[in-house]
Amino acid sequence: MLNKALAERALDDESGFGLVEIVISMFLLALVSISLLPLLITGLKQAAANTTTATATQIVQDQLELVRTQGATCVALTILGSQSWTTVDPRGVELHVDRTIGACPASGDYPGTVSVEIEVERHDGADVTELANATTLVFLETEN
Repeated sequence: MLNKALAERALDDESGFGLVEIVISMFLLALVSISLLPLLITGLKQAAANTTTATATQIVQDQLELVRTQGATCVALTILGSQSWTTVDPRGVELHVDRTIGACPASGDYPGTVSVEIEVERHDGADVTELANATTLVFLETEN
């Protein structure tokens, strides 16, 4: 008898989710998603900017390493020379690189130092953004 009463009661009970509850929960989920969309867009823009900055920093580090490996003579640095060129980062952004090597010391001023500056800029039409730069002094023991 008790089992029969429980079975009848279970049939009369309307448990579970109805259509109205499902529609309301979907509406609330859509509101939360829409409110987080600006945050997602900002995050994607920042990630793209970070990629360009990281590429510029890597270019500066590579150029400084190149200067270090040339040898500590004025002739070696003169052969390397000041130079400007354009490269492209992984996203296709054009980066302008300038390597400037200062003047060697006069003949009687050895040992001496030479200034080396590496600069990476992004040119967007008339807008120029400096992304990374470094200046160092190279110690020169002799002229040759």
